[in-house]
Amino acid sequence: MKAMAEAAAPIREKEFFEYHLYTVTRKTTIKNNQVKQISLFPSTCIPVQKQYVLDALLWGKAVRVYLKFENRKEVGLGQPLPAGKLRAYKADTDGALVFVGEDRIDHTPVGEKVKVHVGNAFDLKAERKVVHSQKIGSASLEQSIEISLRNHKKEAVKIAVVEHLSYRAPASNWKITSNSHPFKQKDDRTIEFTVMLKPDEEVALTYTVQYTW
Repeated sequence: MKAMAEAAAPIREKEFFEYHLYTVTRKTTIKNNQVKQISLFPSTCIPVQKQYVLDALLWGKAVRVYLKFENRKEVGLGQPLPAGKLRAYKADTDGALVFVGEDRIDHTPVGEKVKVHVGNAFDLKAERKVVHSQKIGSASLEQSIEISLRNHKKEAVKIAVVEHLSYRAPASNWKITSNSHPFKQKDDRTIEFTVMLKPDEEVALTYTVQYTW
């Protein structure tokens, strides 16, 4: 990676009006009718935080894998990043770099956080079901939800479980009346649970919500 960085000519970046201009100083050859991608920045090893997220109402059973980092000089960045495709690699046990995923990022100023989706977890499984649903009078509904999480990895993991409380939205109000795990409210219709799973462990997350309108 160090050799790659030294061999590549630098990219000149400067501010202009409300934009950032990036000038490629090295030569490149484009054949007739060819579409070619060029690297703006050399490969850089930066520390990232891996996050597992389940949003069953949006993605079904898939547990997504995200990588998060900050655009700071202390971690090897610290320059405005243009919108584009970011590819992530990880060294295997032999030291060889293995491609783990890619995602598009927005224009990112220095100091901002970046979160990229690099795929779905193979060894994490989830299943969501409504185990109880009952109308209470003409203006209330009670629902009980069970989410089964299974960790087939050889290491402990933490999964963020996102739930959308959207029944009759925006006309309804909601209240969590019981829950097996603590949660935090992300916005007026979204809550997030944090569930820890040991290796080869299965955990049932349950909660009951009451809607009124």
